[in-house]
Amino acid sequence: MSEEPNLICAPEGTPIILPIQIKRKALKVEPFFGLITDQRIRRGVFKSVAELESAIMDYLDQHNAQPKPFVWTKSAGEILEKVARAKQPSESQH
Repeated sequence: MSEEPNLICAPEGTPIILPIQIKRKALKVEPFFGLITDQRIRRGVFKSVAELESAIMDYLDQHNAQPKPFVWTKSAGEILEKVARAKQPSESQH
């Protein structure tokens, strides 16, 4: 086998294969989770799950009121070069 398929584990531990369309959408959502974490979650103190959920919903409402497209700060080539460099040490150990 040349490469293993991209797998994730369901809560029960059952691996499932994701279609490429879902993987692409997940990659688009990750930067947004980073933003909401940095801009709202880490800056707050929440005494309950309900308070945290409320803070997230407030952030989403504010964000959606003035939406802006996500702008990549690196070119695709720069990102792929960094990925290739990151893989080199782990591949050389095998």
